Amino acid sequence: MIAAWQKARNKQPTGFLDGDQQQMLTKEAAAAVEKYDAQQKAIEDEKRLFLSDDSRRLVQVALTSLGFDTRDQSGEFGPRTREMIAAWQKSRQLPETGYLDETQKLKLDGEGAPGIARFNSEQQKSKDEKKAEMAAVGLSGAWYGKLLDNWTADTDRRDLVVVDETTCRWDLPKQGGPGFAMSCKIDGAAGTIDLVTGAGSAVKLRRNGANLEGTLRLKDGGKTYRVVFQREPFAPASTGSSAQSLPHGTWRGDIQAFRYGEASRELAIYGIGFCRWGFVRNTPPPSARACAFDEASRRLTLTASDRSIVRLELKGDVWDGSIELIDPSGQSPVHQIVMKRVQ
Repeated sequence: MIAAWQKARNKQPTGFLDGDQQQMLTKEAAAAVEKYDAQQKAIEDEKRLFLSDDSRRLVQVALTSLGFDTRDQSGEFGPRTREMIAAWQKSRQLPETGYLDETQKLKLDGEGAPGIARFNSEQQKSKDEKKAEMAAVGLSGAWYGKLLDNWTADTDRRDLVVVDETTCRWDLPKQGGPGFAMSCKIDGAAGTIDLVTGAGSAVKLRRNGANLEGTLRLKDGGKTYRVVFQREPFAPASTGSSAQSLPHGTWRGDIQAFRYGEASRELAIYGIGFCRWGFVRNTPPPSARACAFDEASRRLTLTASDRSIVRLELKGDVWDGSIELIDPSGQSPVHQIVMKRVQ
């Protein structure tokens, strides 16, 4: 390899280094190591931002609106997006790493704000149009359901709201919230609705006259129950003991000693096995997550959208616990958090 290095620099390929060549190689190696270290630091700086898919999507929107076309707004940072980040950095006399640190992210957000606003407006317009289309086929809006076949896990009542052709809300009734947003597949012509609940149950419904009828199959090939939905609520049903044990409402708190952006978090519990977790400032509300509550220990566990693990213990009316940040670099810092009820 020494001979190859010498040949590439028009030196006699002897395979042995003289004094001048030794100094040249050392200088080149130092520059390469410095460049490598700078790139690794840039990668780590971006990891610490814990960018969600939506945040990544808006980065792509901002870049494209500024003339750095990522050709993709999926939220996945592929080679083209990295190339465009580097091009934007070069045009702003910043290190061309292809990765963003906190200062650069804020700068890009500011420059791309008009483009982001247009994107959000277009997205909302598209949602409104789809919502109107769903109303026209008679499936949109609120439905009130009842699980049959001796359902005993909790209350046998369910609420379903069809928002548009790809979004539904599903929850236990009267739990203080609008239900948990989730993907669903609507076929207006066939009058069918297919969705998977936050607990992993598969729901298949079909329009039958004024009602919706179908099945709910428990996760991992479990038992299947019949379910019927109508436009008016069924008579109130008693709830199981687990429904009584898990408190419902909204709590807020700050992650202690948190240096990776916004520290405030919100936890909302509307139904058994379902929580909402996210930033307090988010609109619409934080994303729906499956969560596990152990009645004996009064402990709740959930995994956030950035794969961080939240572990909380209910002490009176306060959640006290920790959040373990899952860093792709292998580090998983744990921060304490105390959450107090706000409603």
